[in-house]
Amino acid sequence: MTAYFDWGSDLNVAQAERFYSAEEEGLSVQASFTSRPYYNWELMWKFMAEARQSIAKLINAKTASRVVLTQGTMEGMMRVFNVLLFDSQRFLAPGDAIATTDMEISATYRQLYPTFNLCVAKISEGTNEDEMAQIVIQEIRHAERPIKAFFLSHVAYCDGRKLPVETLIPAIREHFPDIKIIVDGAQAVGNVRVNIQKFEPDFYLFDFHKWIQGPNFTGAIHCRDEATTLLMVKHATHPMAFDRSFDIEATLCSKYGPLPGSCAALPAAIDGFLSGVLTQESFTLASELRTMIRENGTFRTVLKYILPESIATSIVTLPLSEKQRGIRKRLLDKDGIHVAEHWPSIPPQLQRRVPTGGFVRISCSDNWNTRTEVEYLFDALLKDWKMFG
Repeated sequence: MTAYFDWGSDLNVAQAERFYSAEEEGLSVQASFTSRPYYNWELMWKFMAEARQSIAKLINAKTASRVVLTQGTMEGMMRVFNVLLFDSQRFLAPGDAIATTDMEISATYRQLYPTFNLCVAKISEGTNEDEMAQIVIQEIRHAERPIKAFFLSHVAYCDGRKLPVETLIPAIREHFPDIKIIVDGAQAVGNVRVNIQKFEPDFYLFDFHKWIQGPNFTGAIHCRDEATTLLMVKHATHPMAFDRSFDIEATLCSKYGPLPGSCAALPAAIDGFLSGVLTQESFTLASELRTMIRENGTFRTVLKYILPESIATSIVTLPLSEKQRGIRKRLLDKDGIHVAEHWPSIPPQLQRRVPTGGFVRISCSDNWNTRTEVEYLFDALLKDWKMFG
């Protein structure tokens, strides 16, 4: 957390204005504290406090003091598991059984599998929220060893389905109260409405460069309560990640420089999103794209992968054959369209439980926000499917 990044490349004009005003007040955002260190420190604390307040508003958190700033979702995940593994209370130990789902981003499995005994709930077999919740509960109940933690996405990266966290997490707490629950909200915050008070996992991880279209290297963890937040404080990597109420400045302020200055631009990005500047109809447009795919015979072999509208979000994914490898580059070079192409690298021991085939992932965070753009995207996708599908 001591590295510095080029904030200028990550900001739009409105966000950059916060930095220009900071420069005018005497704070060099990019530089370490050499001149007027105390004043610079105070001004950065002000920026970080404003960022936490905006984040709390975005996810409807009770208090901003439970918001811990990070450089992204994966970095937040590593910090959480560092706490669970190495805190003196020993919430987790290498070899413990933890549960996850078969719809996580492949990096999750690579991070968790070498350390833990991984149980995978096959939520891809669920066609509605009740079925997915039952699949998870049964996986935990019938695991060979007691499950110590559960890691899941709020919105699944692999196919964009919304998991029923509002009903699932309370059910887990009722039947398995000692399980630590970690939720990856990277694809949810800015995509679906997040009301953290309705489900409150122990840790909720997310970032801002996707759906909020904020600066790179900005993310956050929302902790369930003050005791959980204090666990993060005990293993702090940077004091400005936390609210000042935890009184950690005395021991840490002299050791660490600031978080990347882009955190100071978060309020502008979040306010822009909440005011509807970025996107208005992402769910409607994604639904229309799914309808176009369903109604065109070219896509008949992949129709079973199109989600029911009841659990779908503004993400559309389609499986790829080996012949279709390179679709991302083709669509970008020929049509100027941004999509994500994935060929997951799954540990061999998990390949019977986790889908391993390639897929193309289309979302409005890739900058299609109007009906005309969706029609253009569909025509390009159809043309590529006819040639390579």
